[in-house]
Order: sequence, then C-alpha cells, then structure tokens
Amino acid sequence: MMRGLVWARPGRGGGFFATHASTRVRLSHLVAGRVGGDASIADYVCVESALEPLIYREAARNHHSADIRTLRRLLANMEQHLDQPLLYMRHSWALHRRIANLCRNALLHSLYLTLLDFMEDALERACLWPPDGFEHLACHRELVDAIAAGVGPRLDAAILRHRPTWISRQMPAQTPPQA
Repeated sequence: MMRGLVWARPGRGGGFFATHASTRVRLSHLVAGRVGGDASIADYVCVESALEPLIYREAARNHHSADIRTLRRLLANMEQHLDQPLLYMRHSWALHRRIANLCRNALLHSLYLTLLDFMEDALERACLWPPDGFEHLACHRELVDAIAAGVGPRLDAAILRHRPTWISRQMPAQTPPQA
C-alpha cells in the first residue's frame, strides 16, 4: 500500500497537495527491489533512527503555529486510542508523517516517508506495539513541544528520548542462518 501521495496543510493558503508521486513510486520500487522482504525490522529501525533527527530538526526550523496545533490534535487522537494498539500506532504514524511534511529537504522527506511505509507494514505484520502507551505518548508530546520550541538542547533531549528501543526489546531473538 502506498501512503504519502497527498498531504494536507491547514489554515490560510492550506489545502490538500499532491506529493511528487513519480519520485515516491520510483524510490519505493528501488527500495522494494533491493530489500523488500529481505529487510528486517531492525534494519528499518536502524535507518529510521538515523533519519529522524534530521527530520525533527527540519520540523523545528520550518513549522508554523498551525502546524503545532495539528501535531497536538494528532497527539490527542493517539491518546484516545491508547487501549487499541493498532489504531494508536496508526495515529502515531500519522503524527510522524505530519512532522515529516514540515521538512523542506525533498530527498530526506521522500526517503523518510517511504521508510515509514515499509516500517509500518512490517510492525503491523509483527504486531509490535509499545509496551507502555502512556510513556510512548509522553515521549511524543515532549517531541512536539520541543519542535515547537525550535532547534536546541530541548529538541536534542527529545530526539534521544524518542529512540525506538521498545521495538528491539520485543523482537524475537534472531537465530543465525545455518551453514
């Protein structure tokens, strides 16, 4: 399933906008053709962890007050679904996509959204959810507040706190391939 083909910007001058589908489709085919089913969740987490600080710093530099209000509404959606892990995580992914839409670096934006598509599908298939939704939500609230405050030590601390260690703790141990 291909997500991220349309993005919305609220407020004056806002509306629905098409992303550069041809770029996303080409990139998606490239990633699918090279890694597809061979990529592990740990592979996705590794790359996501490398890209997210760049995304969050871009968002901290390029947001408007309407963007922060939208991010806070997405946090409220997450909170409403704390008792439903799949819906909760889908709202979490929506939050991450909205943050990514604040990124002005077109390549970074496209790479990150494509990675989220693959990662979301992998995590849903594996039924991996944060063990403590309240802590996960608090971490994302702090991330949004830090983005609102701008680039600086608060954002750096929020980025460090946001690392998805819960995923690696829940993954079954990988057995080495037999020779």
